[in-house]
Amino acid sequence: MINEKETNYSHTEEFRKRFGERLRDLRTKRGHSIEQAHKALNKPRSTYAGWELGKRVPLSKSLNDLAEFLETNVDYLMLNTDNPNQDSKKDLKDVLKTEVNEIVYDGKSLTDDQRSTIAALIEAYLQNGEK
Repeated sequence: MINEKETNYSHTEEFRKRFGERLRDLRTKRGHSIEQAHKALNKPRSTYAGWELGKRVPLSKSLNDLAEFLETNVDYLMLNTDNPNQDSKKDLKDVLKTEVNEIVYDGKSLTDDQRSTIAALIEAYLQNGEK
């Protein structure tokens, strides 16, 4: 996984390598050549090849375009998930329990107790709806 101390886009060499491998794997699984990929993304061949070779990581706009072209999601490209499905769904129950470090509502961070209470309220609401 990514070194947690990395907080900007000067990613580690290991991250860039894994990013490039993931990008190349997706491209080949989707049946696209490098030529098709760089033309579809309107990027120079050298730029796209640099991504696959792990020399650089694209900026956010290009990441979104890549995800769309490769029928995946940015989280998968950025190694945040192993789920390559384009419409990666997250179970709210998992999110409220453990998936993220911080959940914010109306600009205020929720405590662990508040998250648990919200999860219990949703659970009770859904159970009542099934009766």
